[in-house]
Amino acid sequence: METDIESVLEKAGLSKRQKRIVYITITAWIFVSMEILIISFIIPILIKIWNLSDIEAGLIGSSTLIGSFIGSILWGRISDKFGRRIVFQNTILIYSIFTGVSALSIDFWSLFILRFLAGMGLGGMLVVDPILLSEFLPPQRRGKYMVMLDLFGLLET
Repeated sequence: METDIESVLEKAGLSKRQKRIVYITITAWIFVSMEILIISFIIPILIKIWNLSDIEAGLIGSSTLIGSFIGSILWGRISDKFGRRIVFQNTILIYSIFTGVSALSIDFWSLFILRFLAGMGLGGMLVVDPILLSEFLPPQRRGKYMVMLDLFGLLET
C-alpha cells in the first residue's frame, strides 16, 4: 500500500505544531497588511519636515512595493532551492531589521533605500508565507486556513 504526504496529513488532522505554523504565518501576514498602511500615515509628515516633492513622496510610498516585487521573484526561487522555512525566517528578519532601522532615516534617500530593503523581505514573506502554510495543513482544512490568512490581511487594511 502506497502512502503519500496528502494522505498522511489528512489522517493525522491538525497537530499543535501545525497550529503554531498557522499562528506564525497569520501574524506575518498581518505585518504585510500593516506595512501598506504604515507609510501612508508618515508621508504627509515627511513632506513637511524634509520638503519632499510630489515625486519624492510618491517614491517613498512606492519603495516598499518596488522592493516587494523584486523580493517576491528572488525569494520565491531561493525558497524552492533552500527550503521555505529558512527563507521565511530570513525574510521576516530582513523585513523587521530594515523596517526598524528606517525609523532612523535622515533624508529621502536613506528612507527610500531602507524601505526598499524592507520591501525585499516583505516580498519574500508574500510568496513564501501562504505556500509554507498550505504545505503543512491537512487537505480538508487547507482552504479554511488559507481564507483565514487573507481575512486577517483584509482586517488590517
